[in-house]
Amino acid sequence: MGDNDKFQLYDCVDIEKRPAPEWLVDNILPETSLSVLYGAPGTGKSFAALGISASIALGLPWMGHKCKPGPVVYVMAEGFSGLKPR
Repeated sequence: MGDNDKFQLYDCVDIEKRPAPEWLVDNILPETSLSVLYGAPGTGKSFAALGISASIALGLPWMGHKCKPGPVVYVMAEGFSGLKPR
């Protein structure tokens, strides 16, 4: 791999040396990661996402899990027409 490549391969020893994750939502949502909330339609995903977002924005616990306060951006991937039903 060249010096400008963006991906690094790690072996088990390298992984074990890495620090423990920092959490936005304790033991639920890691701070420096890409996370996805998925499930069948009508199961409360948007409700959960808004609840988690509000807890992070306010620094309040979410469902008993400590939240690290910080800025939040909520992206409505279903488009503007999906906002009203929420």
